[in-house]
Amino acid sequence: MYHVRVKQNGEEYPLYEPLDEEMRIFEPVLTEEMGSAGSFSFRIHKGHPNFIHLQPFQSEIIVYEDTEPCFYGRMLKPEADFQNMVSIVCEGELTYLLDSIQRPFSYSGTIEGYIETLLGTHNSQVEDKKQIQKGTIRVTGPSISQELKSYTDTLTVLRKLAEESGGYFRIRHSGEKRYLDYLWDYGGENLQTIRFGENLLDLTKYVDSSRIITCLIVQGGEVEYQDELGETQTRTVDISSVNSGKDYLEATEAIARYGRIWGYQKFEDVTVPADLLEKGKAYLSEASALPETIELKAVDLSLIDTSVSAFRLGYWTQVESIPHDIQQKFLLSRREVNLLDASQGSITLGRQAATLTGNMNKSQSEVSDRVEQTAKETSEEINRKIENATNLITGGLGGYVILDNIDPETGKKTHPWRILIMNTPDKATAKNVIQINQNGIGFSTTGINGPYRNAWTIDGNLVADFITTGTMLAERIRGGTLEVGGTGLGKDGVIVIRDSKGILIGQLDKSGIRISSGNFSGQVDVGGSTDGKITVKNAAGTVIGYWDKTGLHVEQGTISGTDITGGTINIGKGTFVVNEDGSVSIMSGEIDIANLFYAGEDHVTLGDFKISNDGTNVFQSIDGSVALQSGNSGPLGDFPILVMQESIGSKMELSSHHLDVTAVYTNVMLLSGTSEWNDPPYNGNVGMILDYIWNDDSYGLAYLGHEVRSLQSQVDDLYDQISSLG
Repeated sequence: MYHVRVKQNGEEYPLYEPLDEEMRIFEPVLTEEMGSAGSFSFRIHKGHPNFIHLQPFQSEIIVYEDTEPCFYGRMLKPEADFQNMVSIVCEGELTYLLDSIQRPFSYSGTIEGYIETLLGTHNSQVEDKKQIQKGTIRVTGPSISQELKSYTDTLTVLRKLAEESGGYFRIRHSGEKRYLDYLWDYGGENLQTIRFGENLLDLTKYVDSSRIITCLIVQGGEVEYQDELGETQTRTVDISSVNSGKDYLEATEAIARYGRIWGYQKFEDVTVPADLLEKGKAYLSEASALPETIELKAVDLSLIDTSVSAFRLGYWTQVESIPHDIQQKFLLSRREVNLLDASQGSITLGRQAATLTGNMNKSQSEVSDRVEQTAKETSEEINRKIENATNLITGGLGGYVILDNIDPETGKKTHPWRILIMNTPDKATAKNVIQINQNGIGFSTTGINGPYRNAWTIDGNLVADFITTGTMLAERIRGGTLEVGGTGLGKDGVIVIRDSKGILIGQLDKSGIRISSGNFSGQVDVGGSTDGKITVKNAAGTVIGYWDKTGLHVEQGTISGTDITGGTINIGKGTFVVNEDGSVSIMSGEIDIANLFYAGEDHVTLGDFKISNDGTNVFQSIDGSVALQSGNSGPLGDFPILVMQESIGSKMELSSHHLDVTAVYTNVMLLSGTSEWNDPPYNGNVGMILDYIWNDDSYGLAYLGHEVRSLQSQVDDLYDQISSLG
């Protein structure tokens, strides 16, 4: 059973007790997630005996599972409604690390030492009840290098470490102290099995193929070296020196299953090739496995059977479901518990499937990090250029400064008109020349007559082979080539595009062009002599369509719009084809247009009438009042027949032999259930009986009709004779 208490000034007061009518709360939901602070939400009436002890940021909410606390947190701002019901959301105790600030620093050393340093700063800034000690650290590895450039809360700094090195943070209690553990998992197995037909209610299985990598290019941080000119340069560490000359790793088994799918990973804090190789192998081992996540609803049987062990977060959990072909252990990474209704909870096993919003936010964060890193590298390069320029200027002893007063056209002396700074005193022999006159300043390395490849002229033009600058603000940059990527200073450069709110909507870097929102207009060439294509994926990373030189292919989703024009539309590989001449071919399936038209495998319905498509050649109304059939052993007999029925007991049936009758009398009922008609040669065949009644030479209706018409003719003649006597 669960219990909820509020702690204020060292005393605990009950908020929820299952057997106490006064200690009631409503809609209590506990959410726990590995590496996250978790949350607890509930509603409480202001008349609750202990409502007075609920104070934002002062009170601590504790949720007990039987006698063991499973959640500690603080309440945020409560919201009260018209009925004095107050909605409260609590954030887990990991968020206490938001209350301290880390000043900018640089660190090199072990992960354990890094965490201890951060917690030391945190504990020096907060009160005793929010202090956290270093706990068990199982995520270890080579030495790390971390640099913080801005004032940042402690939790954000720690989460960045988890993103780079993996693992999960959690708060653990021992005695009166809190400890921060850094783990790969929480170190155990749940004894309760999730089994189909027993405690499994619902299941959703995600397989995210968009994140798989089978070939990985690995790079580390930057190291300095001296080039052939003695200048200090930087290069990126790779694994080629310890990996047989290759700067990439391969996952052999994954390549055999999925093919060669390339990826790239940079570890900024690793500068030793051997350490980089080990870190790359560990990363590829995880990235080459097809990520699988199961989200399910399962009843925690411990809530109804005390002999069953409860589920615990971060523990490995056995799942057995034969219909879903699942029988393996998954890490219980998230669970949601309704304290009042166990069936309303859910459990997530494995890694949570990424959402589109999450991917975009993460992508924006990664872009920002890369931009920041590139800015750092650029700043360092600029500083080196400045240092080099300073050395050239301040160390440039020698040379000759000449105030030139010789008119170059006449050779006579005149007023000084330019300043020359040269490597020799003779203008004819000097190679390195700086010339300053009323039109600007120019630099030549080929003599006084130039060309001056570097110059700044009076009309505002700056001519230079290379420009080194920090921030450039320009109305327009045009001409030449703007280079991003490659191996030079801009190797990790990024061109980012943001909207008016500063939100990233697109980027261009060495991996390609990404557009996360907005519009794209203009011409894009795909195909031709290449096999390029545009691929569209859904939020789970699954390909739902692509556009290549063979056409537009939609595998999932919806095509919408007012007009679709062009050549052939082929749906279902020939099942439904609309040709460019307007003709339509439907090879299988059904057509259903509201209540007006339906076409299926055995019949077609048009308005109120049904037409057969199974060889029986029947045309009849939906209510059966009118039917027309040609003779192929259909439901009306072996020959053509027309049936019109006005009401129950009033029906007319005509075969094709009857269609030349000049008068038809309705309201005549021909019965087909007499015992005589069931004997040979009729055998219950109404059509044959009707044929016999009509065609018999002695008393058939056709013969009688003929005799009646003959008699009518004689009567008419007699009438005419009588009239003539009149």
